[in-house]
Amino acid sequence: MKDLMMLVTSTALLLGSAGPAYAAALPAPKPEHTAGALKKALLTKKDGFSGYKVRHVATGTAARFLAGRTRQRSWASSFLPSRCRSSATAGLLFDPRKVARIPNAPAASIEMWADDQALGETLISVPADLPHSVVQGKLPRGCGKVRATHKGKRITVRVKKLPAAVLPDITGATVSGFKTVVPAGVWGNARPAEVNLVVVRSGALVLETYTDAFGHVDGSSAEFTEKAWKRALDRLH
Repeated sequence: MKDLMMLVTSTALLLGSAGPAYAAALPAPKPEHTAGALKKALLTKKDGFSGYKVRHVATGTAARFLAGRTRQRSWASSFLPSRCRSSATAGLLFDPRKVARIPNAPAASIEMWADDQALGETLISVPADLPHSVVQGKLPRGCGKVRATHKGKRITVRVKKLPAAVLPDITGATVSGFKTVVPAGVWGNARPAEVNLVVVRSGALVLETYTDAFGHVDGSSAEFTEKAWKRALDRLH
């Protein structure tokens, strides 16, 4: 009986130790969409933005974007300190904690500029079972109101969560976002500068839009996001 118990215990230990090793050897699941496919699904000047100039288009994994190995830069205001440059202000691909969960996720982005507005779009293919909290923006504590200095003058930059009333109503997807506001006069502007960063997610597809202008951007942000989402679904599904 004693020998039998020792055999059972030894077998259990061997199976227990082999489990994690086997799991670690399994290949990572393949993404649903490649970076190339995501790039083709981005909005362009031909989609009603003829007055804009394409600043750049970039593709790669989430880790490559974070490491600065693409031409895409963070969308955070230059006045925000590093502790406030999270997914809520800089974008998902420039938040180290977010990217750590999806380092190999394929992504594509585009940024377009006009005289009075800048638009940006990112598409990311993530595991369909990824918790939504990973892609949903989160503002670090103490970053809702930030004091900064510009040309010797003290200014206040504010960041707040966008209410549901101003977010685009997209069926079958979860939508969230944040607004960054820089006061008037910083760049000679008569109105405050507003930046809306909106995230739309359904299954494996994540869309992030960036809308930057002097004055209110809620309307143009919602319209841009809806167009980008429709284009992405048309091209990828």
